[in-house]
Amino acid sequence: MLTRDREKSRSAVFKGPGPLKEIKMKFNIFNYLSGKNKLFVIAAGLLLTIAIGVIDFLISNKVSFSIFYVFPVIFVTWYLGFVIGTVFSFFSACLWFFDEYLSRSDCSIPVLILLWNSLVRFSFFIIISYILYQFKKEKEFARLDHLTNIPNRFCFHESMNRELSRSERYGHPLTLVYMDVDNFKTINDTFGHETGDSLLITVSNTIMKNLRLTDSVSRLGGDEFAILLIETDEKEAPVILKKLKNELMYAMNKEGWPVSFSFGAVTFNQFNLKANEMLKIVDQSMYEAKNAGKNKIIYKTVN
Repeated sequence: MLTRDREKSRSAVFKGPGPLKEIKMKFNIFNYLSGKNKLFVIAAGLLLTIAIGVIDFLISNKVSFSIFYVFPVIFVTWYLGFVIGTVFSFFSACLWFFDEYLSRSDCSIPVLILLWNSLVRFSFFIIISYILYQFKKEKEFARLDHLTNIPNRFCFHESMNRELSRSERYGHPLTLVYMDVDNFKTINDTFGHETGDSLLITVSNTIMKNLRLTDSVSRLGGDEFAILLIETDEKEAPVILKKLKNELMYAMNKEGWPVSFSFGAVTFNQFNLKANEMLKIVDQSMYEAKNAGKNKIIYKTVN
């Protein structure tokens, strides 16, 4: 049986996702571009900058188009970081300068004034790029567990909805896993919280080393972890989990930590349940493992 507090915790994280068929992937363009390499993003940024410069040159001087020069800077900084964003800031400022230089109807505006204006614009672009870069860093930091440096509960929420939507769309199986460290309280009470923190970090690193690149792990809180095994069916999942459990036990025995691990794992081949209902099944499986004497893997399939 789930405890009331744990049920509330699950509901808080997966509040109102609705039927899986109604879960829509937001910001598809961002997800698409995130999967592209740097050259693609740079090429797209260059084309966008040049297109803005050409349009700015062709339209009347009375029509303001200058604000659009900041868009390529924002675009490139978001995907490639502050250094590349600085390069594009300089490129955009230079292009803006040449547009103004070629578009002036007379020579009444000195070139030095145009250069000064371009320097101011470059500084403005740099400030925008730096603020955006710091914002993204803070956003990513908020998605990580501060102790283990792996994705946290909030990030797991996002990843699960994204992968469930993808699995439903393409008809691929998905295996969800909950894992709990048995007797973790004993470690804190006997060896101290510093040792407990080291244990959790070791657990996180061990899981990360033994997952495929397509899979992911998150720390839900305390000594509980969640694992997403992408495109993993009932034949593959038990093999992966058995290997993972053996590696974890080896790491714990090596450090002399008297703990074990309880796994609850469910492979879903159909996705007609709500996300919180699916997680409840996985959570119940983990508690069955603990109630059966701990140090076990309870595995189920939902067809």
